[in-house]
Amino acid sequence: MLMTTLVLTACAGGQRRAEAPPPEPAWEDTKAGPVFPAWLGLTASQEPEVAALLERAKRAGEPLLFAGEGVARALASSARRCDVNDVTFLELRLEALVAAGQNTWKVVIDAVNELHALLTPEQRRAVSAYLLERNERNRSQRRSPDRGSIGDAQQKMGLDLDLTFAQITKLLLRLNSLRGTYEDKTEPWLGHYRAAVAAFAQDDFDLREQPVAKAPIFEIARDLTLQAYTQVITIFDDAQCEAIGTFIQRKLDERAREQEEDAAEQRAAERKAAAQAHDEPPPGAADPDVVGP
Repeated sequence: MLMTTLVLTACAGGQRRAEAPPPEPAWEDTKAGPVFPAWLGLTASQEPEVAALLERAKRAGEPLLFAGEGVARALASSARRCDVNDVTFLELRLEALVAAGQNTWKVVIDAVNELHALLTPEQRRAVSAYLLERNERNRSQRRSPDRGSIGDAQQKMGLDLDLTFAQITKLLLRLNSLRGTYEDKTEPWLGHYRAAVAAFAQDDFDLREQPVAKAPIFEIARDLTLQAYTQVITIFDDAQCEAIGTFIQRKLDERAREQEEDAAEQRAAERKAAAQAHDEPPPGAADPDVVGP
């Protein structure tokens, strides 16, 4: 997403002079706030403005993240039933994802334009060059024939389905077909994305005027998710379906626990900061431990 790359790119470093962008993503979003990249060269006055923009964008995306979790939970439930004809719940969650995504996308467009207005011409060119280089690197990786085997993927996920040779063959054929469908649907919009990134370097950039602003991102995600589920789930037997559903649910539960732990740490840090602020005397106040003349 353009917002993710244009705004979240702004994280990790220290110098104030715009430098050559690094070969790898160099941003970091810490619990204490974003750390901005040296090559972007943000000034002391720009940093809080970009940080506030980043925070607003993240908050605007929270309903989308929630909708995405809903889709994942629906996939887990549907997979456990192993019924390709019972996808009503999944379809409802996918429609919720589209609605949330469309609302978020409106905020994204405004946020990218705000970011453009905050940056200097040199910084805009640096962001544009960085994103174009990263996009080309990602395209090269996608074209690489070395994608790993299904067995490798299962091992990385910690999921063992004990697939037969026939199942692996069917799965590979269907996944290749789905990948082709995905590329056919997204490549035109990726071209518009690259054009928008290149245009970001210009002073008169306005994302609302770029074709990518009308990209049906979430509609494509909805259609391909449903298509992938209905084409792939029929390959597995009941036990394998149950294992897939349980695996997805377990990962969701693990993430929920991590989020709650992070939230608890954040609340504790806020309480500590508030307590310290309450205990500190106002500027210019006399030290109560110092006895006056």
